[in-house]
Amino acid sequence: MPTREGWLYEGWLYEGWLYEGWLYEGWLYLARVKDLFSRRIIGWALDDNMDDNMEATLVAMAWQRALQTRGFVSTQGPELYHSDQGSQYAGTLFQELLKRSGTQPSMSGKGRVPPGRIWITP
Repeated sequence: MPTREGWLYEGWLYEGWLYEGWLYEGWLYLARVKDLFSRRIIGWALDDNMDDNMEATLVAMAWQRALQTRGFVSTQGPELYHSDQGSQYAGTLFQELLKRSGTQPSMSGKGRVPPGRIWITP
């Protein structure tokens, strides 16, 4: 379980991002969750098939792995989760997971925040 050390501490702020890449045999999609304090990737999920429903499922799987990695149960989570406004993050499935874990969503403008680029003021 994360412990608090100052206003920004491990397990307080997570960031999500969805990547897609072309490999020799086709497209591969990676959803990842990063703890911005430790800068570690703590959750991820891969798939080679991506439709709107699978995109949301991939993000949800990465989120669940991140919670398990940090020792949270499904009703606990970080205080804040930052992502872009993609449908996979703004959709009902993922928003319900955040709500259930007590995590506040934070979203930048559409396509405007590259991975690891978030500014926080205490």
